[in-house]
Amino acid sequence: MSNLVSARLGKLCEDAGVSHESVSLSAGLAGGHVGLIVSGRVKRPSADVLAKIAAVLGVSLDWIVLGKGEEPDAGVVRTRVKERASLRRAPTAEAA
Repeated sequence: MSNLVSARLGKLCEDAGVSHESVSLSAGLAGGHVGLIVSGRVKRPSADVLAKIAAVLGVSLDWIVLGKGEEPDAGVVRTRVKERASLRRAPTAEAA
C-alpha cells in the first residue's frame, strides 16, 4: 500500500507544483511529513494523517489509499494548497 500512496502523493504534488512542505503545513503536520511519506521513510501513514492530507488536496481518501475515483486536477490542487497556505500566514485580528 505505502508505495502506491507515496507514488500518488509524489506525482500529484509534482504535477500541481506544490511542495511537500506546503502540503504538510497546510494539513497541520510537521513540515517534512509529506516528504517522508513520498520518500517511503514513513511506510504506514495513519488514516488520520492521510485524511488531513486528502482534505488539503481536495481529494478523496479512497484516491490516496486505493487509487479509486477520478484523478485530481492539478490546477485545482495547486489553488487549494496556496489558499490554505495563505490562511496559515494571515494575521489574526488579535495580532493586528
